This record gives sequence, structure tokens and C-alpha cells, in this order.
Amino acid sequence: MKKFLLLLLVSSSIFFLGSCNSPKKIDNQFSLIEDFNKSDLRIGVLENFPLNDELKQILPDVVNFISLQSDDELINALLKKQVNGAVVDEIKLQGMLPQHDELTYLKNWNISESITKHNYVMAKLKTTADYPLAKFSGLRIGYEKGTMCPEQIRSIEKGVDISKLIPFDNSKSLFRNLLRSKVDAICLDEPVALHLLKTIPDFKGLMIMSEHLKGGDVGFAFKRGDPIIKDFNNALIELEERGVLNELKNKWILNKSEDTHLIEQDWAGTKGVLNFPTQEDFPPISYLNSDNEPAGLELDVLLHVAKILDYKVSFSTELFSHYIKSLLSGEYKVIGGGMFINERRKHFVDFSKPYCHFDSVLVAKSDLFLDK
Repeated sequence: MKKFLLLLLVSSSIFFLGSCNSPKKIDNQFSLIEDFNKSDLRIGVLENFPLNDELKQILPDVVNFISLQSDDELINALLKKQVNGAVVDEIKLQGMLPQHDELTYLKNWNISESITKHNYVMAKLKTTADYPLAKFSGLRIGYEKGTMCPEQIRSIEKGVDISKLIPFDNSKSLFRNLLRSKVDAICLDEPVALHLLKTIPDFKGLMIMSEHLKGGDVGFAFKRGDPIIKDFNNALIELEERGVLNELKNKWILNKSEDTHLIEQDWAGTKGVLNFPTQEDFPPISYLNSDNEPAGLELDVLLHVAKILDYKVSFSTELFSHYIKSLLSGEYKVIGGGMFINERRKHFVDFSKPYCHFDSVLVAKSDLFLDK
């Protein structure tokens, strides 16, 4: 029997842990193990496949192997996102690729069966497309109210038709209207796009454009001149030096933890309460988890800062487009929402030091330009 080849390397295209930077281009040859929570990783295999025992040895982190009766059933399960990957006959898969543009396979992974002489590969769904951003000029592009997406989209090409930029209240509305073809593409932060495309089956057939929009540093915002900012920044520096920020990025951005709960507020909170707005559907930054509880990277960062400063934190849901207005009215002490730090916003608020950096991306249907 031929030797098995499995190069499960962490591609340089996966998020850079130190700064939470998004990749400029996502390589198809990434590790399945790194791209999904281990408990959620589901690999489809043929029933009675002679190499199933070997597969379990070379994929020790896979908890769930789903047995199906044919390559067609495996591909169908993959298209419906019932499995994350499928071990299929390479020749059979090559015949399916022209009819299913959303399919691809790991180029650096294969396993050969000596009796049938067939080569089996790991099929998966594409997550990116290589259409240049300039190709979107003049198309209808949706964005979330209050974000910097309009400025980012206008930078694609000077002649972009601003009247075709369509605002929506939240990221779920963006995806729903894209699926209904009310817009041609949507703009949102890359960690959010990746999270939603991986976790919501209805979003199959959508792709992230590999050329990114200009991103930025992300921080917390306060009323101008608020004296708490100095202590808040010192706490962020302490968390960075202790490696806590990287641990939180691993937990929420890279999905290296199965825990989607925030740390318990088990400290006294003698300094008072920080009122903070959250969003319902901006994962993995700020959202409500399956238990309908606040969750996300920025909330966890804020709680760690609050623990150092001895504040309690009170969360309430709010539309992102209302964040700054509600801060200035005194409803909140601090706001976030994955907010990019920029000069325009500095006219109204003061920012903490950044705790993360990521890009924005365009998401569109995989067949958008087939007939254009």
C-alpha cells in the first residue's frame, strides 16, 4: 500500500495571531483541523471505505466521521454543509467541478487505495473568489448603517455609483438581501463574513472576494476627554504583555476554544458599572450566542479590562448605527462594535489604544459574473 500523505500545515493565510490581521488572500490549501472547531469537524466518507481505519489515524482530531453510500451523496452533503469535508474519488470529483463552481479540494492532501488504484482527495467548499474589486463598480452593494463601508467601497474606483450603496440594519439583513438578489454584493468585516459563511447552511454558494477592502485598527470609544481612558489603555497594555489578548483572539477569531461564554464577573466592582452596547448578530466580535447571552471577542476584552480596573459591566443590545449617539447622550460609558479608529470619528469620540486589526471584504454569490 502506498504511503499516506497528509500535510496539515497551518497556512500563512490563517489569521496572524499577534495583530489579528486578516489575510490578503486565503489559500485553498489550508488545514481543515485549523479551520473548524474540533468538535464541529464533520468528515464525510464512503460506507465500508477500506481506508477508514487509516483515515482515523491520520486525522486524529476528527470527532465525527459521517458514512454515506456514494460519492454523489458525499458531495450533496458537502454542498448542504452537512459535512465540512468529504473524502471522494479524485476522478469523480473532477467530473463534478464544472457543474459546481463552489467546490474545490485540498491540493496538498491525498490518500490512495492500492486495490482499486483510485486516488482519494478531501473535497471542500470554496470560501474565496478572485474577482478584482474594480469589477464591482456600478453594482448594488449593501452595507451596515454606521460602518465605514461606504468610504471603503468608494475607494474601489472613482466612478462607483454612490446611489447603489444600500444601507441595512445588521449583518443578517445583509446576507438575507444578498440571497434574495436585492443587492449584488455586501460589505462587512472579514472575521464576521468567515464566521457566518462557515456556520449558517443557508449561506452556501456565497464567496468572499480575495482582494480586500482597506481595513483598520479596532478599539473602544469614549466621550472626548473621559479620564478613564488612561487607566483603560494601561489595562489593555497589561493584557497584551501577559498574552491574554492573544488568548482571546485564539478563542474567538481562530475558534480554538469550544467555549463561547464570557468570563464570570466574580470581582467586587467597587469603581461602579460600565454600560456597554452589544449587537445581536456580529459574530465573533459582538453577538448573542445559542443561549441568547452576550458573547464575542470585544466583550471578553472589555471584561478583562474591567476586572483589572474593578468595574462591573452591564450589557444591552443596540443597533451599531446608534452607538455614537447613545454614547454622547450618556446612555453608555464606552462603546465598541468592532469600530475602526479613524479621523472622522475622532471629531466626536476619543479612542482607546487598538486591541485588534482586520480588513473588510465583499461577499457575493459564486455565479455573480458568470453571465456578465
